[in-house]
Amino acid sequence: MRRLTGKLKSEKGASILLAMLLLLICMMVGASVLMAAVSNAGKARSNRQEEQVYLALSSALRLVTDDLVSAEYKGSYQLLERSEPAPSTMKTRYFVPRQGEFDCLMGKLAYRDVFDALFQRYIARLVLEKNNNTDPDLQWALQDETNPDPDTIGAGIASKRTFLITADETGLPELKDFQIRMEIEAPGLGTGGGIADDYRLIVTASVEKVPDDYYKNGYPSYAMQAELTVQGSEKPAFIEHTEMLTPSTNVSEVRTTTPLQLELSKIVRLEPEENGGGT
Repeated sequence: MRRLTGKLKSEKGASILLAMLLLLICMMVGASVLMAAVSNAGKARSNRQEEQVYLALSSALRLVTDDLVSAEYKGSYQLLERSEPAPSTMKTRYFVPRQGEFDCLMGKLAYRDVFDALFQRYIARLVLEKNNNTDPDLQWALQDETNPDPDTIGAGIASKRTFLITADETGLPELKDFQIRMEIEAPGLGTGGGIADDYRLIVTASVEKVPDDYYKNGYPSYAMQAELTVQGSEKPAFIEHTEMLTPSTNVSEVRTTTPLQLELSKIVRLEPEENGGGT
């Protein structure tokens, strides 16, 4: 130690070089420590942002799915019969779906629209089944389509609704400075517009807007998705009784089905490539 101290105090060239070398080593160590601290701070910030995004998405998704699970929906429809002019013996029974009866906590119109889509899908499937298992003099149709094609019937049924939710609307503190895009879809539209025997609802939550400072370093772009299924069954029991398939003599009579309720099946996280986005 005394020799090193002596060399550092020496005014010879070699001693000056040694002092500069030690100074350089100290500067490199200090720079490494500083870089590590900055990196850790950036990771901590990124982790905090990701946690806030997760809380916002999961809170919004839970809010909507809880509302859908607690909702009660009853389909509404008319069932009429039309006879062809003599000498034909052909009769057509056709369903005319109406806006269903719907009740939930948030009262979102988008919810009822998608439930109506589920009911219309049910009716479309029922029409196809009846036409495959009925007498040749009786034709079933949807919305007065006298010759429903299995590849096109119900192709115009709306099956997806999208809306935004915020902290102001929901009162959820986790959504402060966020806008969450909610998409509710009744999947199962087959190729060519055919109707699949599928009565799930898929609810997807994705980030529409984040706090302004998130854009400096990017923010997590994944989404979260929930699947809801018919409570206790794979298929709704909208029309359970034979008399519900008997045509009405009153052309203005609107019938109401048995209620439908859903249950939460699963929740998954969609990574950017599955969500169709990224930052």
